[in-house]
Amino acid sequence: DANNFIFESFAYGLSRNPVGGGGTNWGKYDPFEEAIAKGATETDPAARMDFYAQAEQILNWDQCVMIPIYWDSQVAVTKPYVQRTYSKIKGFEHHEKWDIVK
Repeated sequence: DANNFIFESFAYGLSRNPVGGGGTNWGKYDPFEEAIAKGATETDPAARMDFYAQAEQILNWDQCVMIPIYWDSQVAVTKPYVQRTYSKIKGFEHHEKWDIVK
């Protein structure tokens, strides 16, 4: 979830995030704080994503707090008769739950 990554890594403020400066020592920036606060409480998924897109724009372009230079990916192939399972939360594979269906 976008809130987990953005809030825990970059939000500022003692009661909202115990790490002052959000773990980056980046100072408080009100437009960013407003975007993540609205995103955290928004119930409409499209509007929520818009707030996090605003926060990402601030982080990566307007203030250049971080530069995402690496995105982890994994490519795998599986025989059609192997039934694979994935975690719905983080996408991790559970090999112990795989099954062969013939």
